[in-house]
Amino acid sequence: MKKKTGIFIVLLCMLSILAGCGSEVSVGNEKTIDIHAMANELQNGLTFEDSLSELETDVALSYYGISRETVKDSVVILSTGATAEEIAIFEAANKDYLKVIELACNTRKEKQTVSYAEYKPEETGRLDHTIIKTSGNYVIYCVTDDTDKAEAIIDQYFHE
Repeated sequence: MKKKTGIFIVLLCMLSILAGCGSEVSVGNEKTIDIHAMANELQNGLTFEDSLSELETDVALSYYGISRETVKDSVVILSTGATAEEIAIFEAANKDYLKVIELACNTRKEKQTVSYAEYKPEETGRLDHTIIKTSGNYVIYCVTDDTDKAEAIIDQYFHE
């Protein structure tokens, strides 16, 4: 019994060390992604025309029409409004909410396209290339001109 307990403790310590070093860790069959690290890498690794700022959670969720109980965690980083550039990453509270969040992201894209068509039509081209992806319990919405690099960063987190 002592041997099994010792092995369990060693494995638990190794898992803790690995979780601290990487961007994700698998728990059972579910992958856990550090969405804050991912958002930071996207914000700092991509080229943006406008400056971006992170929104407070409740304000950010209201922009997307997402209720608080739908998400476990989220990061939303918006431009000043001079451009449509944006990064939003959501961790659904459970699998049932994944489609709700994905629909909210598609609705956000549609509303932004209509809004910018009247305000700043050149931004609609940028919105045409919006990245909306899901993996596990995560949904990402990213508007950038740097779509290839954004896709590479996202894939690094989603497929490691």
